[in-house]
This record gives sequence, structure tokens and C-alpha cells, in this order.
Amino acid sequence: MKLSIVTSFGAPIYSLEETIKLVGELNYEAIDIMAFMPHADPDDMDSRRRSLVKELMNSYSLKPGALATAGVGITDFCLAVREASVQYDIRALDLAVDLGFKYVEALGGWAWHIMGAYDKIWEVSVKNMKRVVKHAEDVGVTLAIEFEPAMHLVPYNLVQLKNYIDDIGSPYCKANFDMGHCNIRSAGVTDEQIRALRGYIVHAHINDNDGEHDSNWLPGFGTTPYEKMLKILDEIGYNGYLAVEMENSPRPKEWAEEAKRYLENLLKKMNLYG
Repeated sequence: MKLSIVTSFGAPIYSLEETIKLVGELNYEAIDIMAFMPHADPDDMDSRRRSLVKELMNSYSLKPGALATAGVGITDFCLAVREASVQYDIRALDLAVDLGFKYVEALGGWAWHIMGAYDKIWEVSVKNMKRVVKHAEDVGVTLAIEFEPAMHLVPYNLVQLKNYIDDIGSPYCKANFDMGHCNIRSAGVTDEQIRALRGYIVHAHINDNDGEHDSNWLPGFGTTPYEKMLKILDEIGYNGYLAVEMENSPRPKEWAEEAKRYLENLLKKMNLYG
């Protein structure tokens, strides 16, 4: 396994270009770019900027990890918002192609109580995500669906994540495994649930929290059992990127550097680095 880092650690202090330079200078193997403001919203990235960003990544030999989206309106009770969210995800897939990414992290949308029964919200989410996946198939980019236990999103635990991907039913719809989310007690994650995702996981986030809140702390500051999770990921054959995901970093450069040092040492100790 090798390390990537989501550009969210640099926002809003650093621009996208400044964040890429910082990641390159810290010698990360890869980078995950957030496809929303203030970094790389598809509607704010014209063809020239896309080319320049790709050139900048290449100049630091940064591999593309995954493009991270924030389209949570795919289940909105307003039809116009649903459609806008679908189109945003589709444009994010096109952005991924232009920047060289093979994976786009995606969210299943809000579970609005006003919509009624959860199975109805699930149905709306799957129906609209299938439209996005159709475009993913057309452009050759795989969606990596993420579960979110701390917010009212679809899906909200690992069992639902697997079922959601099965309901989509496409080889271009897989899973983004978020270790911090797995540490949230309300998610009820078990070792067997992780093992059941063999063949589903194409990307992973590594962050930390206190077990109650999705805080996206610096790895090592909280209670996330990395060694156990990494061992299981290795057992089920995952050898992709571990993307450090931090937000509201008071000292972005120092935190990114410390995360890399801590995780490299951990992976080397477990014979999983590389």
C-alpha cells in the first residue's frame, strides 16, 4: 500500500495549485483532489486549468489517487436539486478523465426524513446513481461509493454499502473504504463486514476520530484501530492507495508531513508499505 492525501487538508488556506506543490514537496506517492470549492469544482475548471493542473501533478510525479466529490443532493426532495446533483457527478467524471483519475469518490445523498420511509429514499438514490454509473461506464472511470454513519446519508454502514453497490450492479461502481467512518461506534462495523467487501474496495481513506464524531483528525490522534483494519485489508487483497483525509488543519504542512511519517512507519512495521 502507498500513501495519497486529499487536498482538503490545505483548504481554505492554500489554493489547489499551492496544495499540489506542497504534496509534491512532501513526496507523497499520489494525490486525491476534491472536486468542489475552493479547489476543483468541475464548473470552475476550464480546459486550460485542467491541463495545467495535470502538468503540475506530473512535474512532481504525483499519481492520481481519486477525485473526491461532494454531491449529496441526489436524493433531495426538490427534483431540480436531484438533477443538478446527478449532472455534477457526471461532470466530475469528465474532470477525472481530463486529470487522469480512474476513481471518483461518490456519495449516495441525504436521507431526508421528509421523503418518508428509508426504502423510498434508497430507491431514489439507486435510480439516480445508476444514471451516473452509466456515464462512468462510458468514460471508463469507476465510482467509489462511501458510507457515512455520522450524517444522514445513504448508505450509512458497511452492510448497506455492500448492498448499495450490489443494487447498482455495475463493475464501474465499487467502494471507498473510510477507516475513520468504520471507527464511529454507531456504524457497528465488524471484522466480518470488512472481509465481506473483498473485491469491492478500490480506494481507501485513512483519518482519525474519537469514535463518536467524524472529525477527520491527524492519523494517530484518535482511537481508530489502524493495525487491525490494515491487516484485514491486506487479507482480502487490497493493495491500493491509503488517502490521508484531514480537514480544518491548523498547520496543514506540518500535519501532512506528520501523517506521512506516522503512516509510513506503521506500514513498514507491518510489511505493507510499497
